[in-house]
Amino acid sequence: MKLAHDLFHRRQVLIAQIESQRLELAQAYHQLEKPIQYGEQALKGFGFLRRNPWIAMAAPGVTSLLFSGVGLLLRRGKPTAKEEPVSREKIIEALRHEESKAKKPMRKYLGYAFKAFQLYRRFRPLIPL
Repeated sequence: MKLAHDLFHRRQVLIAQIESQRLELAQAYHQLEKPIQYGEQALKGFGFLRRNPWIAMAAPGVTSLLFSGVGLLLRRGKPTAKEEPVSREKIIEALRHEESKAKKPMRKYLGYAFKAFQLYRRFRPLIPL
């Protein structure tokens, strides 16, 4: 009797294992189908764009219009701050301030590079390409 009970119990365990393996296989096949479905959808999309190339040409313009419209809606009712023009003196002062921050070797090599560029611009018409 015990042998029959053990066989019955063993059979139930095996049936449960087989069922769980079947479920795992079904899930694995389902996971394998996803990349194929994505590829098919991408091919359909590219086919649509090949048949309707005007959509690809209109997309940047439409995107620009949408962002401009959203920007206008967000700024609606708010006064815009007017920037005063930058004078030459302010630019020169800012450049001098940046130069004072720059390290001496860097300034030296940038000077060499600028002189080399000036030389190149001067002799460029003489160099055959």
